[in-house]
Amino acid sequence: MIAEAIDLHRELYLSILMDRDSGGPVFVASQKGGVDIEKVAEETPEAIFKTPVSIVTGPQTADLVELAKKLGFSKQSQIDDAVHHVLQACKYKIA
Repeated sequence: MIAEAIDLHRELYLSILMDRDSGGPVFVASQKGGVDIEKVAEETPEAIFKTPVSIVTGPQTADLVELAKKLGFSKQSQIDDAVHHVLQACKYKIA
């Protein structure tokens, strides 16, 4: 597949994983994307944000808004887009 190259202004890290401490899924995010997240966790743990996700209700918009802000989105349109894309990705059930 051939696609047009684009210049990235910044890279972010976002994943969802099972967390033993919270007993369920969590979003793990960082403004320091494009690098080894384990190295970020070791060197600058304050740069990693965790947001628990209820297995009953799924991700909540208010939590995702806060996460988007922590990732550096400041314009409301950027925050709305970020929340929308994460919710779209989460349409697959967390189970």
